[in-house]
Order: sequence, then C-alpha cells, then structure tokens
Amino acid sequence: MERVPEASGRLAGVIILAGGRGQRLGGVDKAGLDVGGTTLLERAIGSLAVAHACAPGAHVVVVGPDRSDVMERLRQRYSRVPFTVDTAREEPTFAGPAAAVAAGSTALRAIEGSVLVLAVDYLHPRRILQHLASAAPSSSAVLIPRDATGREQPLASLWPAPVLRRAVELLDAGHGVVNASMRQLLETVERLAADQLQPPQPDLFADADTWEDVERARADARARTEEETMPEDASPSHPGPDATAGALEAWVQELLEAFELQEAPVDIEAILSLAGVAAHTVIRPAAPVTTYIAGYAAGLAAARDGAGDAAKAADGLARHVLAQRAATDAALHTDPES
Repeated sequence: MERVPEASGRLAGVIILAGGRGQRLGGVDKAGLDVGGTTLLERAIGSLAVAHACAPGAHVVVVGPDRSDVMERLRQRYSRVPFTVDTAREEPTFAGPAAAVAAGSTALRAIEGSVLVLAVDYLHPRRILQHLASAAPSSSAVLIPRDATGREQPLASLWPAPVLRRAVELLDAGHGVVNASMRQLLETVERLAADQLQPPQPDLFADADTWEDVERARADARARTEEETMPEDASPSHPGPDATAGALEAWVQELLEAFELQEAPVDIEAILSLAGVAAHTVIRPAAPVTTYIAGYAAGLAAARDGAGDAAKAADGLARHVLAQRAATDAALHTDPES
C-alpha cells in the first residue's frame, strides 16, 4: 500500500469534470480510460495526493456518474487520502462544462479558499498542478493558464471560491448554465495574467480527445515502464514490470521527505525522458548516471545562485551534450559514398 504525503497545498476544493459524452471516442467514458495501468480519473485524483496540492480537509467533487469504485481502488493503493471525495451531477446530464462546474460549485458552497477546475481527460494532471502552483494566490481573480501555443485552458483554471459562485449566479440569471460554455462563465470575472507562470512544455495540456491521443499516451506509458524496469538479473527481488506511475510518484515523495526536500520541484517525466535519451544515445547504464550528474549539478547551482531554473538548465546542458554525442556517432558511422 502506497503512502500519501501529508496535505500541504493550498487548494480548498477541486472540481473534476468527468461526465462528458466522449463523442470523438465513440461515446466512451473518458474517466474510465486506462493509461499506464490506471484510469484517467484515478490519475487525476492520485495526482492531487502525490503533488501536495490540497490543503488539509480539502473537498474534491467529481462531476459525473457515481465513482465509488474508483475511491475503493484509491483506498487500496494509498494508506490515506488527505481530502474527501464526493460526486455530483449536472442537471440535465450532458448539459455542458459550465453546468458541470455549476454543479461542482454547489457541492463546494461551504468552501472559501482556492478551487481548481480540472477536466479529467488531461493526460498530465500532476504536471499541470505543478505548473499552477507557482502562481501567486488571489482572492478576486481567476487564473487561466495557456498552452504552448497561447491558447487558454479554462478547464484547468484556478478560482477563488466566492468568485466562482458569483460567476455561476450571474450566468444562471442571464443565459442560464445549461449548454453554456466556459467562455460564457468567464465573461464576468477578473483574470490574472497567465504570464506569471513558467512557459509550459508543448505537451503539458495534452488531452484524450481522440483515439490517436489515447494510443500515444499509452505508448508513452509503456516506454516509461520499460525505461524504469531493471534487467531481471540485476534485482531479482524487485520486479520492475509491476511498477506504476502512481508507485513511482509516491516513492519520489517518500524520498523527498527523507531528504527534507518536500518543496523541491521534481519533474518525473522530464527526468525519465532525459534518462531515455541517455540510454538510447550511449548505453543503458548511462541513464541513471546522467540523471544523477545532472541532478548534482542542479543542486550545486541552486545552492550557489538560488533555485531559479537550475534543474532546467542542467537538463538542457545534459541534452546538449547527448545531442553532440549522437551527432558525432552519426558522422563516424556515415558512409561518405552513400
């Protein structure tokens, strides 16, 4: 059973939108899609736990069909969940995202802090949480992040609870929330500048919109599992194939706590990506050696100059060296006559 860290985040409430039709997927329930051994809904809820996103006693509302089966699996996976999870449903069903947010807001009517609105079909919920965590808190304005192309992502937005309730009231009194869009819900609110956030990675807001998206995410999950798996003769007592993304995230948090580095930014997917490049470019054992040296360099830089972008700089330098190595190898093996 995995251990979930103590709650230490700032979210007082979370609305997970998990009741759409999934029309581009032929009507499949997106929340129940399996990616890397867990459903998208489990990934979203589990990310709230391992990312320290919620304040003590936070309330998570899943807007969609009853999900008691998911919570049972989460109880089996984690030793404790530092927030309560309930379900709600928009009326009528499939009445659109604004109606779903309104249903979630009603369920959170006693909440006064920050509320996250999150679509269940985002493929990287933990990374989105980390991205939003750098924003300065606001009691009057909504934070709507932008993807790498500059497009707003209102289904990953951060709201002061009173502002959310007021926006729902105004929309309901005018157009009505049924079949209303998120754009209409946002018409009356003040917005925080999204440029206070770090520039997002290109795939940060990737979602399961089509079967191609789903299969790509599953392939990425399989590749990460293969990278994380040690040769059988190297560790017979620790079978790597059983590792899951949730187990890895929980282990990272446990390790950070052991080193008293709970607030350290750790981008697991970036680390695994760098390890994969190193293993492919050099040899497999180069993966842990490369990430260790890059992490050591980032730590020294952070101690000397402050945290800043030390980890990103170390990652970039390591990738540059690997790219040079790959180019050199390619030149050595290129037939000039071809």
